[in-house]
Amino acid sequence: MGDRTKAFDSKRRSALSALAGAGAFGAAIARPSRGHASEEWPTKPIKFVSPLAAGGSTDRLGRVIANGLGELWKQPAIVENKPGASGMIAAEHVARAPADGYTALFAQVALIQAPSLFDSVPYDPLRDFAAVSLLGTVPVVLAVRADSPYRTLEDYLAAAREPNSQIRFGSFGIGSSFHIYGETLMRDAKVPLIHVPYKGEAPAIADVLGGHLESTFSSVSSARPLIQDKRLRALAVVGRRVASLPDVPGFPELGFQRLDVRGWFGVVVPTGVPRRIIDKMADGVRLMAGRGEIVDTFRGMGGDLIASSPDEFTAFLRSDFEKWSRMIREAGIKANR
Repeated sequence: MGDRTKAFDSKRRSALSALAGAGAFGAAIARPSRGHASEEWPTKPIKFVSPLAAGGSTDRLGRVIANGLGELWKQPAIVENKPGASGMIAAEHVARAPADGYTALFAQVALIQAPSLFDSVPYDPLRDFAAVSLLGTVPVVLAVRADSPYRTLEDYLAAAREPNSQIRFGSFGIGSSFHIYGETLMRDAKVPLIHVPYKGEAPAIADVLGGHLESTFSSVSSARPLIQDKRLRALAVVGRRVASLPDVPGFPELGFQRLDVRGWFGVVVPTGVPRRIIDKMADGVRLMAGRGEIVDTFRGMGGDLIASSPDEFTAFLRSDFEKWSRMIREAGIKANR
């Protein structure tokens, strides 16, 4: 475990150095508790609410973490799936739960995107939740078919600038992160692209492979096997380069600095949970993140494992909220529930 632990600690320090900003959530954590929690917390089962349907890779990751925490704390840790409404059903449920440390949210980036995408959101992401730990980030690539004439991002954008260009990009829906990436690329590169929303990334990838769609954004975990089999070609990765695709440049190094925001996975609790409980939860999450099964799962997703402290996650959330809000506002995107 020695080499793996050293590598994990090195990657964690590197990733956390990019968590810009400060402030956020601090006032939320300091508010008086709405509930009561004994010094011996936990003394009963803890519920982790997931905004995703059961069965996906991220849901499985959450269950592995919850099971490990249950063993650590010697109390059942239950995962309750509440999918729908772009994660707002799950988020609202947790925001309204007693602030006693027995209800937490497996949060994703949609938590902070929603207020900019929808006219009515039943929670405030920076006031109604206290940060526990950012577990990690998940990279995304812009991909084309392997036999596409676009060998580089420069080729792709040059073609899009041609008169009567009809280059399309797929996403997993209007208002999704992939949609926002595409709109931001269009604005920053000053090229016309046509957005084609799908119900998930798998059908978009299938249409690229079938020659019915020129390009799509895809998670590294979904695209990498097809890239390795030389069926897809990755033009650029959102954020910095990733170890699993070392030859694929990051958008920022190609001049697109705003395409440095990724999806992420973390834990938050209702505002007012005592800080000593938040710290104990964060210690547990960081301990779980050091386990081989979690490390291997994140590596399989192509993700960066971080396992931050509450204060580091607090700063990250404020910074990320501002970045996504600006991108969504400038692109003029509104989503439908």
